[in-house]
Amino acid sequence: MQYIISADEAKNLDMITQDEFGLPGLSLMENAALSFFYEIEDDLKKAKTCIFVSGLGNNGADAIAAARIAYSRGYENVRICALKGKESPDRAKQRAIATFFGVPFTSLIEGDLIIDGLYGIGLKGDVRDEGKKIIEKINSLGSKVISIDCPSGLGDRSNYNCIVKAERTITFGFSKRCFFTPSSRALCGKIKVINPSFAPDAMKRVLGNFSLLDESDLVLPKMDADSYKNKRGHVAIFGGSEAFTGAVRLSARAAFLSGSGLVTIYTDKTILSIVAKENLSPMVRDFDSYKGDEKFDAILFGPGIGKGKEKLLEKILKSATCPIVIDADGISTFTKLKDKMTVSSNLVFTPHLGELKTLSGRSSFDTPDEYYDLLLKLSQELDASIVAKSSVVTVSKGKSIISIDGSNPALGVAGSGDVLSGIVASLLCQGESVATACLYHQVAGHRLNEEKGFFTSEDLVEMVGRMR
Repeated sequence: MQYIISADEAKNLDMITQDEFGLPGLSLMENAALSFFYEIEDDLKKAKTCIFVSGLGNNGADAIAAARIAYSRGYENVRICALKGKESPDRAKQRAIATFFGVPFTSLIEGDLIIDGLYGIGLKGDVRDEGKKIIEKINSLGSKVISIDCPSGLGDRSNYNCIVKAERTITFGFSKRCFFTPSSRALCGKIKVINPSFAPDAMKRVLGNFSLLDESDLVLPKMDADSYKNKRGHVAIFGGSEAFTGAVRLSARAAFLSGSGLVTIYTDKTILSIVAKENLSPMVRDFDSYKGDEKFDAILFGPGIGKGKEKLLEKILKSATCPIVIDADGISTFTKLKDKMTVSSNLVFTPHLGELKTLSGRSSFDTPDEYYDLLLKLSQELDASIVAKSSVVTVSKGKSIISIDGSNPALGVAGSGDVLSGIVASLLCQGESVATACLYHQVAGHRLNEEKGFFTSEDLVEMVGRMR
């Protein structure tokens, strides 16, 4: 598990390192610039012309320092394009040093390699006119773009109206929260974290409740040698309608293949025979047969269920004591009930971005901070886990956020969400966390993409089983 930090926490890390651990700011900057140079040296060797774009703040100072280091090591293809205006003291020092070293400056942004040091992580609000023109120019070139610390235009409290699209982002200390929203992740490209000599104790002191999981964090529950169906949990899935008969099948197969021992499907009586014929392993019943006294280890409500199931969901919420996962049309159904009843079960919602807006009553979230604040507030209000599905899966519960970096367009296939909801219900049965279930789904998608490229949700379900 890695931690991800805010712009304020990154600023605090710089201050602690300088004020309490005694490392001068320019020394820290030199270390950062040198570390950055080592990361891009192979790119410099291949480039005809490399333009270091320098803004007026300390991110621009980092860019000038890195350009000077490259030039001093014989890279004559380096040029600095430096904004003119009121600059930070460190940027002024770095510009003066680069001038003494004879590093070429230019007013043109034209090169096959662009180093983006225009704005840092602390940007707030709109990008101003001059910066907007530069960002638009960078994005129009078709050149390789590598951002220093953060793609320019992106910040916790800045909107998404004008951001550099980077092929790589080389960031200092920790990855940043603003990288991992649905609107920003693709703009960061491949992310590499480097430590420019922050003290370990200083780094520990700035950590909050935001973390990032990757494949190395996935630990699936082991099956005991004497395990059998009644020991592995019983999932009930409420779903299916005349228009959507396949969603509940995918969820049921995902629940089985991720380890559940028993699955019962409740579905509309008009498609009961179809669902029963397509699903040989689960028990299949119609919605009306649910009495409320059945015992399950987890319930999933929503895959393909359609509209008009408020009474059924209300009965489930009033009677069930096991975890309840609410997905797809189940989310809009819940919004009609949430103000008139108290729920004692552990709830998990798995909305895509449109469903998240429905669940929250918000039409937009215009900055990274707004997105995260919405998830935290919503999870607290509903006393529930929220799984926001997109290129980055974000799991929120109470005061914590867990991000899972998907960046896998092959998972954007019909039925992928049904597979995820089945896995979530299944792993809750087995005493595992929602985050583990989401990571399981993401890793299965990555492995399958590496194996065969694009795939169907049926393929994804099979990979889920192979991983167990």
